[in-house]
Parts: sequence; structure tokens; C-alpha cells
Amino acid sequence: MTPGGPENREMNAVGIHRGYMPGAIRGQGAERRLLDAAVDFCRGNGYPGIRLRTFAGLHAARHLYEQAGFARVEERRGAQWGTEVTEQRFELAFGPISPDGRDPS
Repeated sequence: MTPGGPENREMNAVGIHRGYMPGAIRGQGAERRLLDAAVDFCRGNGYPGIRLRTFAGLHAARHLYEQAGFARVEERRGAQWGTEVTEQRFELAFGPISPDGRDPS
């Protein structure tokens, strides 16, 4: 997790990077437990939200994020590791957030 970060500053969000799980532990709930722990940590420590990126076609990852309450907010073509991909950005906001990342209430 990366607090702030250049693409997360306007939301003052935390970014989750590289959520890949090795094949030997995939499908056993480790991904869900790790994501739940990250969400609980961020919510409990006053972060206004979380952002993450994935790629179109990673259906299990997208399903996991959507079940946890993340919404897809952007989709664009890009290149990763020399390959053309469709990047998807998901966000989970814990409440109303002003542009500077502070709770406006």
C-alpha cells in the first residue's frame, strides 16, 4: 500500500500495488483476507479511500474488488511490460471526500 502517491493525491487515498498471488495459494481466500485487512486498516486509520489498478480480462481480481465495494472509475489502453493492455482503475471511498482529501463535514 502506498499512502498518497502521485495519482492518489487529489483523493488523499492509499494505492494498492501488485496484488498478485502465487498459484499455490490462489483460490484459498488469501486474496480476500489480504484485501479485507487493507480496507480495515485504511478505514480504521482515517484514510478517505483506496485506489488500485488491474487489467481487463483478470475476471477473478475484478470480482474480488467489486465484492469488496470497489467501483471501476477508469478504463484506458496502455502498455505494461511491453504489451498493449486495457488498464482499469478501481476506487473505494469511505465517505464524502473534498478535492484536498479532507472530510468536508
